[in-house]
Amino acid sequence: MDFFVNHEKITSTKVLLDTTCEQSAEWDLILPDYYPDIFRILKCSFTPAVTSRSINGSRISFELTVNIKILYCSAENKKVNCVEQKQVFTKTLDINGDVQNPEIHLRPRTDYINCRVQNQRRLDIRGCVSTRVKVIGEETSELLIGASGGKIQLKREEVSVLKRRISFSKRITVSEEIELSEQKPDMDSMIKTSCDIDMTECKVIPDKMVVKGEAKAFVLYNTSDDSCDSLKFSLPFSNILDIDGADESFKVFTQIESPFIEIIPKSNSQREYTCEISFTVCVNAYKYDNEYLVLDAYSTAYECENEASQLNCELCPEDVSVRFDLTGTLKSDDARLSEVIDASAECYNVQYRTENNNLLVFGSIDISLMARDPDGCPLLLSDTLSFEKQLDTKADCISSIDLTAKICSVDYMIKSDDCAEITVSAEINANVKKCLKSSVLKNISLNENSKKTCNPNCALKLYNCEENESLWDVAKRFNTSPSAIAQENDLTQSDSLPKAMLLIPITD
Repeated sequence: MDFFVNHEKITSTKVLLDTTCEQSAEWDLILPDYYPDIFRILKCSFTPAVTSRSINGSRISFELTVNIKILYCSAENKKVNCVEQKQVFTKTLDINGDVQNPEIHLRPRTDYINCRVQNQRRLDIRGCVSTRVKVIGEETSELLIGASGGKIQLKREEVSVLKRRISFSKRITVSEEIELSEQKPDMDSMIKTSCDIDMTECKVIPDKMVVKGEAKAFVLYNTSDDSCDSLKFSLPFSNILDIDGADESFKVFTQIESPFIEIIPKSNSQREYTCEISFTVCVNAYKYDNEYLVLDAYSTAYECENEASQLNCELCPEDVSVRFDLTGTLKSDDARLSEVIDASAECYNVQYRTENNNLLVFGSIDISLMARDPDGCPLLLSDTLSFEKQLDTKADCISSIDLTAKICSVDYMIKSDDCAEITVSAEINANVKKCLKSSVLKNISLNENSKKTCNPNCALKLYNCEENESLWDVAKRFNTSPSAIAQENDLTQSDSLPKAMLLIPITD
């Protein structure tokens, strides 16, 4: 007897590490002599970013850069004074399991920050930054996709299976010399810097990927007369990333992590600067093929033994997003607003939950308004807004979700002499991975010594079929082929049968 089984390798992923790594950040600040005394603290902030990452064997290491910034006003002038320090930490974690083609997600956030004034020239700053560390590896397995010989009958289903996966990340740095235009006043000191990365093109060519976009920068600064001005500019970038084995058939997903900006004066100049923006591009590419997986099998000639297994069939991820506006009111209890310096917002603690097969995202947005009172003294108003939004996807079969939040714009309107309205436009993006679980056959074996027999005097049997009975189940019960029943009764190959009297051919 010639009997053959066909197997095919497929790829599946597994989470090797999913944890949160905490790092305390402390700064005992003594103001340099050229800074004025502290009269009132306006804001104390941590800006964390993962500036490098690597995996060596079964360990992951990354470098965490935390920019600590203090904004305060003094009794000597009307300036928004800024003092900052950059601290760098290296973290190393063990990974469980064999790391193959790792997919790395590193998301730092500020947990808390406390700023205590010791005296007019000394501050005690204590805080904590946590980094969500997630490492996804891959494994390959063999699945039965077909068999021939031995009068084998197969119940098969066509599904899309993951055949290959490519994952990598690269830190990109964009640098450019910036000179203030003639219309802009000299920059005495910087109050705030921020950046946003806008990807305009992501194209896969054989063994490479082209990424293009703009790094958008914003600078709020003090002028020489203690007033404030701002500067906006964009740095274009175009990079070719090596992605061996990929072509146009791969579905590619990209994410931007940990953007970081540094602006350095050139030779103590107040008009010429070097701007350096760095960010990490995370790329995940997937190749899917259709395969006929075997759900059940029997032989009309021999006794058959089936080895079943549970298949977690990973579907192609999908990117879904929701954009929304959120409005809050900021009110001053002890001062009037005569001039707005800056309005800003920050989204944090974004999570998800499921409800009635719907996927909901929720979190908080901190809004703040930096302004001046009628005497020209700076002040800061802040509040926290909550949100909950539904994503346009169903919550069934979800295996994992990767969420990112982005503040698109911040607008303000003065409602009265002590009240302002802040409107934030935000966008939540979700990379949703789903997985279908199915029972399939891993292997089939026929017993040549246990041959089935049939009554040689019986060629047909009559069977009173109930509606929606399975053609496969009826054929298996009478030890014949589904195609023989369908042909004898002029039926389609649909597995669902009508309610009728069927002729069952008995095959040898």
